[in-house]
Amino acid sequence: SDRDLFVKRIAARPGDTVTVDPTGAVLINDATPQFGRDLCDTEPLKLIERYIQPVESQTVGKGKVFVLGDCGSVSVDSRVWGSLDTTNIKGKPIIRIWPLSRFGNIPSPLQ
Repeated sequence: SDRDLFVKRIAARPGDTVTVDPTGAVLINDATPQFGRDLCDTEPLKLIERYIQPVESQTVGKGKVFVLGDCGSVSVDSRVWGSLDTTNIKGKPIIRIWPLSRFGNIPSPLQ
């Protein structure tokens, strides 16, 4: 519905290769994503692993992106629902206000 909005990072763009293992670990073009994904406490029961869809070396298609949340142990993201159609992108964050030590503009990965 229109109320189901998420803020996620674009981790892979069309033509990139994505691999997701059963624990939720992700490789983009055979490398670990360059941004930190452990910004939250680890969820000890690892409930997200029930929903993760493992992927062996899949190429992101035209008009799609692969998105990841900053809390890898709990984030519902492309590891669960697959690549996101770019027509479903409703906006982009332009400034980070928290934590204050990281306050500032957020660059766009689609530029």
